[in-house]
Amino acid sequence: KMLVDVAAWQVINSMRMERIQFNQLCLQNVANVYRKNAYLALLRGFENFKVNEKLEDIHLRRCLQVFREPIEFTVEAGVPKRRDFEETINTKVEANKHLIYGEKDMSIIHTVLSQVSRRKSKEKELSAEPAPSVVSSSSSEGNRSGDRRSAARRRLATSLTNLGHFFDAEQVQEQEQEREQQQEQEQEQEIEIEKYVDL
Repeated sequence: KMLVDVAAWQVINSMRMERIQFNQLCLQNVANVYRKNAYLALLRGFENFKVNEKLEDIHLRRCLQVFREPIEFTVEAGVPKRRDFEETINTKVEANKHLIYGEKDMSIIHTVLSQVSRRKSKEKELSAEPAPSVVSSSSSEGNRSGDRRSAARRRLATSLTNLGHFFDAEQVQEQEQEREQQQEQEQEQEIEIEKYVDL
């Protein structure tokens, strides 16, 4: 039994890591769409940047903001509400829609969203399927072994389902923290801009 549990734990952890990598890759693919456009805008407007002068072009400031990665050290006081991964992607797209141009950019985003939807539906199908049954043998030892394997598969399927819900909630919490950090940074920048204007 212990060997089955260890093997199940290893499978669950490897699946968890692959899911996290898939989600991160999807976020990076979506972010690349508006980051590329921001980079091109910065290249075109580089002559507007001066050493001791405030940048007047709001669009270029927004383009710079896209490349800032906020770091948060606060700990959440409560359990965050679960948020769908597609909703997280849509939030990022909405926050950066000023840097998404045309159908080509939107087709990339729709491709990523369709991949996420397919993965989500596949996970639902797998979690809804009953555990596979083992062909019964004539000996009672074979039946007991088959029953143990079947029970282990059922425990693994249940664990995978529960684990998936837990990690979705964890990702949502991280994404909400990132959004709050971005809002705080924007407020700080506005205060800094107001200080420069008052001078």
